[in-house]
Amino acid sequence: MMIKKILAGIIFAFAVSLSAVAQQASSQTVSSGNSSTPIDVSVGNFGVVSVQISGITGGATYAVVGVNSINASTTLPMYPATCGASVTSGTTNASYIVPVSGYQQVKVNVTVGGSAIVTTAGGVPPSWGCSNATISGTVGGYDSGPVSAVATPANSSHAAGTSVGGLYTIAIARTTGGSGLVNNLIYKSTGGSTGNLTAVIWRKLPANTTCTDNVAFAPSDVDDADLITAPVSIAPVAVAGYTTATFAQISSVAWSYTNTDTSPSKNLYVCVVTVATDTADENAQIRVTLSGAQD
Repeated sequence: MMIKKILAGIIFAFAVSLSAVAQQASSQTVSSGNSSTPIDVSVGNFGVVSVQISGITGGATYAVVGVNSINASTTLPMYPATCGASVTSGTTNASYIVPVSGYQQVKVNVTVGGSAIVTTAGGVPPSWGCSNATISGTVGGYDSGPVSAVATPANSSHAAGTSVGGLYTIAIARTTGGSGLVNNLIYKSTGGSTGNLTAVIWRKLPANTTCTDNVAFAPSDVDDADLITAPVSIAPVAVAGYTTATFAQISSVAWSYTNTDTSPSKNLYVCVVTVATDTADENAQIRVTLSGAQD
């Protein structure tokens, strides 16, 4: 008998946080010749979905797949509802919790000789006894909101290659030693700087790096092992309604991090370095803001 591959889409949107009760589930009987196309919407804010496989006949096997683009997909780990170790496929009736942060689509690939019922929902039904936090500690489902650090640079010109404001400590993680994704960076110059800058971001306090206001930036290869992304360029611009202040933003990124401070903290560390001479930020507050998904 020819084995046929069935794709059953499982996107499920809901308007409450993932710590709340999951929304009404969606069920579909999947059998030979019965398929549906995944809905092309982001599921990153869900963090997890619940997947229940039941009514298997004819030797069905199944796996959950996350899709980042039309041409790229990844088999996702499935955590049993009993909090056991993850698996990548199954052949029997079972319930799973599946991390889905960072994927645009999620679908269930079912290979059947008969049929299976796939039931899905956003979030984790409380009756399952596993929560987002206890499956593995790294399954997403929370959002930091904007978290900022501010500094007022020295009242003097900042030469090219110097730090503006020193080291910014931003407590973005949900827990000490926590992890997540940085999805957004905002830089605000109240002095109205429009010069190019470089932002450097570490997951661990860069003890061997010189990042002191109005002092030449001196990186350390030891510290750079804890960069969460390559240094990024930012360029503040004027914004309507603001008389002086300028802003720069980097969005739609997914910089993964886990705080690795010697004494675990919630922090990421940011150093902003001038590319050319900066006079606008003299004695004018700088605000650096990060936000993103939390585990």
